[in-house]
Amino acid sequence: MSLNLLPTIRTSEISHMASNSLYVVMTHNHQLDFDISLEILKREDFHYLGLIASDTKWRRFQQRYKHREISPSLVKRMNCPIGLEQVVGKMPMEVAISVAGKIIESYQALLPSEQPTNEQASKNKGVAWKEIKQLLSLQTAQLQAEPMFEQTSERITEPKTKTEIGALK
Repeated sequence: MSLNLLPTIRTSEISHMASNSLYVVMTHNHQLDFDISLEILKREDFHYLGLIASDTKWRRFQQRYKHREISPSLVKRMNCPIGLEQVVGKMPMEVAISVAGKIIESYQALLPSEQPTNEQASKNKGVAWKEIKQLLSLQTAQLQAEPMFEQTSERITEPKTKTEIGALK
């Protein structure tokens, strides 16, 4: 199993992701959240798709998916609210732990189920912190080398119209 940690993603990159990928969608922009999640749903091959959203945002997204003829069974596979059901807190640290727990639960479901021997039973399973740290460092360096927005002397503002959003793609 390979692990890809992408702090940011463009909708055009989703088609290049491996099948059975795990996605967590939580950007600063509702339209971008919708565009990313829509592209993931269109692929139909995700293992986990978590979306951070209020009840109102989630209801609106469900309507928009319906209008774009996304199968209700695919939408039901999404995790919204995001994270573990057992963690009901909404403080940022609680949400972060809840999301991390759900991701761990989801990727462990992809690992081959083996009956551990007595020796293996005492060892930890999962992804080593060193591997995660290495991936984060590498991908952060790549993101810094390829900025998402062109740097100009103009002030960068959030896109407000469909035309402006389309221009970003």
